[in-house]
Amino acid sequence: MTTILGIALDEESGVVLDVPLQVGIDFGIKRNTTITQDHIRSGPLVNGQRYYFAVTAYNRATDEGAATTTLESTPQNLICVPQEPPPGTRYLSKPDSVITPEHTAGISEGEVEVVVVNPIFTTGHNYQVRFGADEEGHTVWSLIDETDGGKTLLADQFEIGPGDERAAIYLPDHGFELMVLGPPLALSGWEWEGSERWLTGINWGGSALGGGADVGPNFFGSSLGGADLNTVEIRFSRTNTQKGYRYLRGGDPNYGFQDFVDVPFTAWEVDSDPPRQVNIGFVENVGSTSENGTWDLASEDPDRGLGGREYLFIFDSDYSDTPLAQYGEGKSILADAVTFDIHAALWVTLRSGDHEMDMLEDGQILRLIPYRVNGPDDVFSFVVPGQEENAELLKEAIEKINVFPNPYLGVNAAETSRYSHFVTFSHLPSKANIRIFDMSGTLVRTIEKDDPSQFTRWDLQNHNALPVASGMYIAHIELPDHGESRILKLAIIQEQQFLENF
Repeated sequence: MTTILGIALDEESGVVLDVPLQVGIDFGIKRNTTITQDHIRSGPLVNGQRYYFAVTAYNRATDEGAATTTLESTPQNLICVPQEPPPGTRYLSKPDSVITPEHTAGISEGEVEVVVVNPIFTTGHNYQVRFGADEEGHTVWSLIDETDGGKTLLADQFEIGPGDERAAIYLPDHGFELMVLGPPLALSGWEWEGSERWLTGINWGGSALGGGADVGPNFFGSSLGGADLNTVEIRFSRTNTQKGYRYLRGGDPNYGFQDFVDVPFTAWEVDSDPPRQVNIGFVENVGSTSENGTWDLASEDPDRGLGGREYLFIFDSDYSDTPLAQYGEGKSILADAVTFDIHAALWVTLRSGDHEMDMLEDGQILRLIPYRVNGPDDVFSFVVPGQEENAELLKEAIEKINVFPNPYLGVNAAETSRYSHFVTFSHLPSKANIRIFDMSGTLVRTIEKDDPSQFTRWDLQNHNALPVASGMYIAHIELPDHGESRILKLAIIQEQQFLENF
C-alpha cells in the first residue's frame, strides 16, 4: 500500500497539516482490471443492476522540493451493467484467461504472453507474432491476423526487455492483450568438459562464469546483434592450436594490435552444421611481468589474481592462419570494438589453490551459451477462442427470460427517484416485442426493443403515460429474429399515487 502525503486543510481542526492525499497500490502500468464484488453492499455484482464508477488518474511528485505532491485528473464517469452472454451464445473464454502461444518457428528464448480481456470481442482467429529489425537494428515485432487474410494488426512494436516496464498492448476489437518479451542480451550459461577445470572468472559484471564472461556487446562492444550470437567453444590443447590477435592494454594506441601469435586452444562456433573454427583476440597489460606475448593468465606472476588482465575475445569470422586486416595493424579492440564481430568476451584467471596452466590438457572444453533472442526466423502462433452459437443454447436462454422485481411491492431497489418506478425484463436478445395485458385481456403497453442490451424496462405506465393499477399482468414477449416467444406473469402493487392530471 502506498500513501502520498501532502499539505491540505484539516477540516476538523482548521489547521493546515501534512495529510494523506492518496492511498493506493503501485502495481505499475495496468490497462484493465476485473471487478466481481459490490463493495458498497458487500456482495457479488448482480446481473442487470447498474453500477456507477468514477475513474481518475493521479501522479506522485518525486522531487523533495515540489510544492504539490500529487495531482488528480477529472473523474471519468461510467455506468456498467453486468450481464450474461447474448441468448444462444456461449463465450469460449473468460476474462483473465491466459493463452499460451506455440513457438512454431525459430529457436529464440523469447516469450509471448496473451490474456483475454473481453470475451465479447474475441474472434476465434489464428494470430501470429513475427519479428524483424528497424533501421537502427533494434528488434521489432508485428501481430498478424492469419484468418483475416494476413492482416497486420500491429507493426514495428518494440519488445519488452529485462528491466523494462511490463505494459501489455490491448486490442479492443479482438478482446485480448499481449506482451512480447525478449530474453536478455547475455549468456544463459556455460559448461566445462574434460578433466579438472583450472580457470575461473573474474567478476566484472558478466552474466556467466562467476561474472567473468558475457556476450561481446556487453564488454567493449561488438558489431554483432543479439540475433547474431551463437554458442562458442574454447577447445584447449597442447598440440591442436591456432593463432590469435594480441592487443596491448596501455599501449599506443590503447588496446592496439601488436602481433599474431599462437594460443593453447582452438575456438569454434558450434551452432553451424558443421561447426566453424573462428578467430580470436586477447589482451596483455603493458609493463606487467605477464606481458610475454603468450595467453597464459599471468601464470608466472606472483601477483596473478587478475589473470594479467588477459581478456579473451571470440570472433565470428572463419579462422584464418594469416592475419586479417579487420583485426590487425592500426586497430584497437577498445576504440574499434563496435566494428569487431565479437561473440563472447572473457576475463579469467587461474583458480585458487594448486591450479596451474600446466593442468591444461587435450579434451578440455569451455562452452559459452548465449540467450536466443527473437529474430526474423521466429514465429509465435496462437488462437483466442471466440463464441459458440446454436439452437440448444438459444432454447436454454429463452427459458431464462424473466422480469424483476416480481412481485413489485411499491418500490424497486434500483430506483433513484420516487417518481421513477420500473421493472426490468432480462435475458432478452437484441430484438424483442413486449406486449403487456391486464387480466381482462386489455393491452396496457407495448415495448419494442432493438438494441444490444439484454435488458429493457417497463416504467409501470400505460399507453397514456399514466401509472397502471395494482394487480396481475401478463407479458407476451415475441422474439422476431428467432421465431420464438415467452409468456410471463407479474404482480404489481403500486404505492399511493398523487396524479397531476386526469
